[in-house]
Amino acid sequence: MADWPLVGRGEELALLAEVVGTGQGSVVVAGAMGVGKSRLVFDMLGRHTGHTGGPGDGVQVVPVRATRSTATIPFGPFAAWASAATAPTGDRLGALQAISRRLVESADRVVVAIDDAHLLDDGSAALVLHLVEQTAVGVVATVRTGEPCPDAITAIWKEGLAPRVDLQALAEPETTELVEAVLGGPLDRAARRRLWDWTQGVPLYVREVVGGGLSAGVLAPVDGVWHWRGELPVGDRLGDLVGARLAQVGDDQREVLELLAYGEPLPVDVVDELGLRDALMSAERHGLVLIDPGAAGMTASAGVTAAAARLVHPLYAEVLRATVPTLAARDHQRRLGDASAATGWDARDPLRVASWWLASGATPPAPATFLDAARHALALAVWGLAERLADAAARAGAGPRATLVRSMALEMGGRSDEADELLASLSFDSLDDELLAEVASAHAGLTLLNRGEVEPALGILADAADRLSGPVKADVVAQSGYLAITAGRVDEALRAAIAALEDAEDDELVRVRALAVATLAWSMRGDTELALRMAELTLPYVPGVVATNPSPVALNGIGILPIAYAIALILAGRVDEAAAVSEATMAAAQASDFRILYAVTAALDGRMALWRGRPAVTRERGTEGLAVIRDLAIPFEWPAAVAAMGAAQMGDVTTARAALAWVDRAAHRPVGLYDIELGQARGWLLAAEGETSAARTQLVAVADRAAGYGAHLFELLPLLDVARLGGSRDVAPRLVALADRVEGVFAELAAGFATALAGGDAGGLDTVAGRYVALGFELLAAEASAAAAAAHRADGRRGSYLTSMDRARELAARCEGARTPLLGELDAEPALATLTEREREVVELAARGLSNREIAERLYLSVRTVHTHLHRAYAKLGTSDRDQLSLILRPPS
Repeated sequence: MADWPLVGRGEELALLAEVVGTGQGSVVVAGAMGVGKSRLVFDMLGRHTGHTGGPGDGVQVVPVRATRSTATIPFGPFAAWASAATAPTGDRLGALQAISRRLVESADRVVVAIDDAHLLDDGSAALVLHLVEQTAVGVVATVRTGEPCPDAITAIWKEGLAPRVDLQALAEPETTELVEAVLGGPLDRAARRRLWDWTQGVPLYVREVVGGGLSAGVLAPVDGVWHWRGELPVGDRLGDLVGARLAQVGDDQREVLELLAYGEPLPVDVVDELGLRDALMSAERHGLVLIDPGAAGMTASAGVTAAAARLVHPLYAEVLRATVPTLAARDHQRRLGDASAATGWDARDPLRVASWWLASGATPPAPATFLDAARHALALAVWGLAERLADAAARAGAGPRATLVRSMALEMGGRSDEADELLASLSFDSLDDELLAEVASAHAGLTLLNRGEVEPALGILADAADRLSGPVKADVVAQSGYLAITAGRVDEALRAAIAALEDAEDDELVRVRALAVATLAWSMRGDTELALRMAELTLPYVPGVVATNPSPVALNGIGILPIAYAIALILAGRVDEAAAVSEATMAAAQASDFRILYAVTAALDGRMALWRGRPAVTRERGTEGLAVIRDLAIPFEWPAAVAAMGAAQMGDVTTARAALAWVDRAAHRPVGLYDIELGQARGWLLAAEGETSAARTQLVAVADRAAGYGAHLFELLPLLDVARLGGSRDVAPRLVALADRVEGVFAELAAGFATALAGGDAGGLDTVAGRYVALGFELLAAEASAAAAAAHRADGRRGSYLTSMDRARELAARCEGARTPLLGELDAEPALATLTEREREVVELAARGLSNREIAERLYLSVRTVHTHLHRAYAKLGTSDRDQLSLILRPPS
C-alpha cells in the first residue's frame, strides 16, 4: 500500500511553509483527535529541514512532545534544554529564562515544534508564550479542540501573537481521493459511502479502517474497482485509538454510550424513558455525544421530528459493540425496544425497533411491528433480516402477509425452493381480495424478474384479476402491464394500463402506476408527444403518492415514469431537460436508503450521458449500478449493459467484457428490454474488438427483435449504430421508414445521418452535425463532422475538409475519450481511407495481435483470404510490418 499523502491541506501547508521556511513567526494548528495535526506539521518540518531535529536549509528544528505524564513535571517537555547549572532549584522564572536563552543561542534560525501543546505544564506553556512574544524563535504548536488548554497557549492566538489554523476533517470527495490514491484504483460507490460513514473524513480513522479492511480481506479489488464486502473489522489498533477516548467515562456514561452504540440516533424521550437523562447530559458535556434537535430515525417520512442523541463519531459505535458481552448486548436491545414502545417510537420507526427485539429474543407487544419491519427490510434489499423478521412476525401471529413477505425474502436471497413451498401454502381461495392481489403480484414479479419466465408470470396475474374487481383488480392489471413492458410486450402493456385506469376509480396509487406503464409504452412505440404530455400530467402526483407509502414494493412500476419521460425528451431533442430529469432522479435515490432504486437511476443517468456524448460518465454510472446489483445478488442487467456500452465506445474492452461476463454468469436469461439493451452492448463490444461486421449483424438482430415487440425506439437505436459502424447503406431505408413512425427530431436526424453517410453527402453530413450540436448530441455531432470531412476529402474540397475536421476534433475533445470507428479517422493515417471495409476489419484485428488463423475464425474467412487482404492493405499503407499497424490506426496524440 502506498504512503498516505496529504490531501486537501493546501492553505495550511502554505502558512506553515512561511513559518518553517524562514524560521520566523509562529502558528498554532488546532483540530480534533485524528484530523492530522501532527502529520501536517512534521511533514512540513521534514520538507524544509531535511529531517526533524537536525539542521537543514539553515533552520534548526526543536521537536517537543507534550504528554499527560510530562504535564506533572515543570518544564518536563523541555528537559533536554535544561540542566542543574541553568537555574537555581525551584526558580521557575530563572529556568524559563535559561531554557529560552539556550534555544535562542542554539542556531541563527530556530523553530520549536510542540505537539499537543494543550498538555503542557504551566511553566512550559509560559516558556512557549515567552518565545513567541519576546524572541525571534519560531513556534509551531498543535492543540486538540475540546480539551482544556493552558492560558498561556490560548493567549498566543487570542492576543493576536500568531494565527490559529483550525484543521477540519476531510470532506467526502477528499476522503475518496485520499483512499483511491493509496489503493491505486477507484472505489465503488458503496465502498466510498461506507468509508465516509465510518470515518467522517478523519484521516487517522481513514488509515486504520482501510488498513483493517485490507488485512481482513473485506476491502479488495474486483475488475480494477475496490469493493467493501463484509463488516468493519475492529482490530486492536482501532480499538485502542477509540478506547483511549472512552476509558475515562463513569459507569452511567458508559451505559448510555453502549445503548447509543445499538440505538443511535436515539430519541431523547426514549433516553428519558430509560432514566438516563443525567448520564446523557454528562456524556454530551465531555464531548462524547451530539444532540441533533430535528431528527430521530426515520421520523421524517412520517412527518415527525424530535431531538435525538448520537455518538460523536460513528467508529465509537463499532468499537463499543465489539466490547459489549453477548448477554449485555441482548439486554441493551430489549430495553431499547421496550422504551421505544412505551414512547410510541415502535410505530414511527418499526424496522429499528423490531430489529432490537429480534436481536434480544423478545416479542413486541404487536406482531404488526415485526411485519412492518420485514416489509421495510425487503424494500431496502436486506434479504436475511427481512426473512428473519417475517418469520418472527409469522410466529407472533401476523398471518398470511408474514408468509408472503418471508417467501419474497427467501426468493431474493436465492432460496427459491423454500419460497415456492411457502407461496404454495397461500391458496387464492383462502385469501381476502387485497392479500390475494399482493400475493399474485409478488409471485408474478419473482417469476418474471428472478426466473425469466414470462408466460407463467402473466398467467398468475390474469388468474388473480379474474377473481377481483374494482381498484384491487386494477392494481393487479397495472402490475401485469409493468411486467409485460419489462418483457418487451409493448402493446400488451398499453392495453393493461388502459384497462387498469378504467377500474382504478379514485385510487391514486393505481392510477399513477398505470399511467407510468402507459407513458413508457408510448415512448417505446415512438408516440413521443403523447408520452411527453402524459408524463408531464402524471409527475406532479408522484410526490404525494410517495409520501403516502415510500416503499419500492408498494411503488412497483412508478419508478419507470422518470425513465419514460427522459426517453421521450430525448426523442423530442430536449437533451438538457432529459439530463436534468435523470440527474434529479439519481440525486433523490442517493438520498434514500433504497439501494435498488439507486442502481436503476444510475443506469438511467448513464444512458442519458451516452446520448449526450459522455461515455466516461456512462461507464462510471453503469459500473456503480452494477456494483450495487452484485452486492444484492439480484437479476437486474440494465446497469451492466450501460457500463459495457460506455466502456466499449471508449475502446475499454476490459471493462465492457467484465460487465457482460457478469450477465453471462447469471442464473437466468434476461428478458425483454434488458435483453435488447444487452444485445446493443454486445454489438458495441464486438466493434471495440475490431469485429465490425459481426457487430452490425448483432445489432440488426437486436433491431429485428425490438420490431417484433413493437418497441420502435429500440429498433431505431441499434439501426443507427449499424450506420455508425459502416452499414449505412443497409439500414438507411429502414431508418427513413422509422422516422415516419417514431415522432421527434431524434428519429428524423437518425434517418438523415444514415442517408447522408450512405450517399457520401458531405453537405448533408455537415448539416446533420450542426443540428446535433444545437440539440446537445455531441458524440453523434463529432461523428457526423468526421464523416463529412472524409466525404469532402474524397470530393477534393480541401478547405471544407479542414473546416469539418476541425469541428470534429473540437467536438470529440468534449466526449471524454470516445473512440468509435467514425472518430478513428480523426488522427489516423490518410491512406486508411483507401482500404476496403473488409481490409480495414482485417487490419484492425491484426493490430490487436490476432494471428491470421484467429482472424479467419473470427470473420468466417479462409486463412488464404485473410493473407490476401493483409497483403493488399500493406501495399496501400506503405508498410509490411505487422507491429506498425496499431500506430497507423491510432497514432499517439
